[in-house]
Amino acid sequence: MTPHVLQILRGFEDDGPGRLALGVVKNLDPAEARVSVVALAADGPLRAAFEREAARHGGTTAALPTGWLGVRAAGRRIAELARAQGATHLHAHLLRADAVGRVARDQLPGLPYFVTEHALHGWGERGPLLRPLVRRWYVRSLDERSTIVAISRWEARALEAEGVPGARIRTVLNGVDLGMSRIAPEAERSAARRALGIPDGAGPVLLTLGVLTRRKSPETTLRAVAALRSAGMPAWALLAGTGPRAEELRAVADSLGLREGATLAGYLPDPAQAVAAADVLMHPAVEEPYGLVVAEALASGLPVVARAGTGASELLPPAPDSETVAGEAPGDWAAASRRLADAVAADRAGIGARCRAHAEATADLRRCAGEYLALYSEAASASRA
Repeated sequence: MTPHVLQILRGFEDDGPGRLALGVVKNLDPAEARVSVVALAADGPLRAAFEREAARHGGTTAALPTGWLGVRAAGRRIAELARAQGATHLHAHLLRADAVGRVARDQLPGLPYFVTEHALHGWGERGPLLRPLVRRWYVRSLDERSTIVAISRWEARALEAEGVPGARIRTVLNGVDLGMSRIAPEAERSAARRALGIPDGAGPVLLTLGVLTRRKSPETTLRAVAALRSAGMPAWALLAGTGPRAEELRAVADSLGLREGATLAGYLPDPAQAVAAADVLMHPAVEEPYGLVVAEALASGLPVVARAGTGASELLPPAPDSETVAGEAPGDWAAASRRLADAVAADRAGIGARCRAHAEATADLRRCAGEYLALYSEAASASRA
């Protein structure tokens, strides 16, 4: 029997969880799985894409705007939709969708239930004082039909440390659409720099790409560039993305003397422009479970400096094609980025090709989709047994 998977999303947002869920659906063969989608928000930039993919898979798409106070009602409604559509599996993404999904699961005896745990910091979404209660609910409400999917080995270890039984955890490494990334030729690199206002002779461009939050620690890149420039070595910081810290980071750049040494580009409709302009991706995020932007950068031939001990650091190719840094010292980040930038200057083509090959071997979204399909089939077989 072809599985019919009802995906439960927090929204139709163009973020890591949204892009992963959409990418997995795109890479599932409709002959092997039907897919329907319910989002707990009215709209979002990925809605049309989810609607197209659900229709291609013989499923439906629904918006069910739901806040935390409406979790139980939404779970009952999703259980009704699952029955009406003949869903055989439930698959939630992120904490609020998981809370709704567990209500629906409890009303659908026999249906396998999956939740992809994209980030444990979401457990503090309701505030740090409630986090212990969230953890207790999370662990105690698991049952034998529930599978927690960790998106990295780092996150699987973190889940076990929180008390989630190892028997309930399966690891499916995230992936990216390799067809969406490519190594930019030199002419494109130069054009991208000009478009972003980066002057000739700026030195290596250190890129940080993504949402500008404290957890992503984008100021680390600014401080590393300031340290390099203070030591007489040219470098340029490029921060691409929006977020609650955008204005604060402009002030940080000014305080570091980077009015002529940093570009805060804001939201870019095509992030590939920033990747093309860069020599190195700086990814100093803390508590990073995976790091899609790291995998995408490697697929574009861009080497990476990442924080040691995170899920992102597990994605990296071996030196000299990557660097990791522990701690916050700007000098350490500056030195690591300079080593990598020097290696790029000496052999850009070689490093680019090796980074791309590493991404093809480890971060292909088609592999990720296949592993999810195998989980669905395995759960269905166990349920029938």
